Amino acid sequence: MYSHEELVYLEKHEIIEIAKKSGLSAGIFKSNIDVRGIEREILSQAPELSWVGLKFQGTRVIVEVVERKLLDEEHMDREPRHLVATKDGLIHEILVMTGQPFVQVGDNVTAGQILISGMINPQGVYARGIVRARVWYEGQGSAELEEIVRYRTGVTQRAYYLNLPDRKIVLRGLVESRFENYETETIITRAPSLPYIQIRGEIVRVTYHEISLETRVYEKEEVIPLIKERLIESFNIPAEARIIDQDVQLLLETDQKIVIKLIVEVIEDIAKYSPVVGYQSLD
Repeated sequence: MYSHEELVYLEKHEIIEIAKKSGLSAGIFKSNIDVRGIEREILSQAPELSWVGLKFQGTRVIVEVVERKLLDEEHMDREPRHLVATKDGLIHEILVMTGQPFVQVGDNVTAGQILISGMINPQGVYARGIVRARVWYEGQGSAELEEIVRYRTGVTQRAYYLNLPDRKIVLRGLVESRFENYETETIITRAPSLPYIQIRGEIVRVTYHEISLETRVYEKEEVIPLIKERLIESFNIPAEARIIDQDVQLLLETDQKIVIKLIVEVIEDIAKYSPVVGYQSLD
């Protein structure tokens, strides 16, 4: 068992105990291990962790963990800070280290709302803690069931010419390709300097790559995962967030096109630091 980096808030033996309580024990068959379930259970038992992963090496199970980045006392300034929500969500878990909690598990919150206050009357503090929430991402995507795929055949033609201010002089090859479909690759260099002659032009090398066009037909079952993948990537879900549910709704299905709506539910840390407006130190 090991972590990606040196542990700060937890000891290795604590993680081992949490893993055992989560269902990971010696002698259990690999096929009986609910990997995702155990990862989720460890995260729920140790809010100091932002990510947990199980991997197998022979008969050994290795638990990889990443601790959540929390601000050390030495990096805090003297001005108090709130922890506020970065986005809308439903509070799933809250761990308060310093400050006054303004929300509890089960509360709906909106972006900018104070989660843990940095004001404990009359004293201002630097609020510290972890607030995880259920967050929903939603979007629509489409894909054609028939598309034209272009690929290079490997056959090429090459041409060289001197490009002068007033004309073009072919040095070798043809300026226009004879391929029906092609892509061009162009490299331009200065014309060489010759004794007593200054050529005001450029040497152009053009490579024509022959292109073959192929019609590819997809089944609905093939394109829906591709649309989902593109949508999830476009959501910019934080790397440490945990996807817990995906709902796909088919909006349009024709012989040519598929349109879906995707709703992804994740659990992620939504807290960020924000200054306490209007605070005046009593010092």
